[in-house]
Amino acid sequence: MAKYDAMYPRIIKARESLAADLAGLSRAQWATRSLSKEWTVQNVVAHLAGTFTSTLGGMLRSVALNGFSLKKANDAEVSENTFPDPQKTLEVYRERMDSREGFRPAEADLVEIIVHAEDIRRALGIAHEYSREDLQSLGRIAAKGHLGPQGKKRAKGVQLAATDIPWSLGKGPRVEGPMISLVMALAGREEYLEDLSGDGAEAFRSRF
Repeated sequence: MAKYDAMYPRIIKARESLAADLAGLSRAQWATRSLSKEWTVQNVVAHLAGTFTSTLGGMLRSVALNGFSLKKANDAEVSENTFPDPQKTLEVYRERMDSREGFRPAEADLVEIIVHAEDIRRALGIAHEYSREDLQSLGRIAAKGHLGPQGKKRAKGVQLAATDIPWSLGKGPRVEGPMISLVMALAGREEYLEDLSGDGAEAFRSRF
């Protein structure tokens, strides 16, 4: 819990920053397809609102009730928190964004909000500058292989190198770009491949 408490202000700041970006969106923007392909911008916000207060027991029950499918459990959560008026979805997000209920490690909670915020920001063309501390957290999560099994496969045989902080991962032909772009690419967001360069970039792109 001590580590979570130490990182809690950064987690809340990331949640608040996204809420500020969402203020004043038009209905068309709320309905825009996010980089989390099956979800609109509003659906992603609904998902985040659900995760803010999710407990391990609650998640396991939901998975069981949805045929032991994590995808179906996530979709049910999104449906529950997606309202006819997008502003209601945003209101629920704001009501819950100070929660400490998350059962995952603090750094994973931080990366969760950053990745999904980028799913929204990139889709809407909203620029955001992340702190050096947050970029370093992204790098640590990536180095631990916590961006999913596909992320590990994509990173194999190349050296990923950030151009905005001192960070690299792996050996082989170099793939370089901003830390946020490297992480989002590892997480399966093809839209960030255009930000990457280097001798290994073409091979890296071929894995999508």
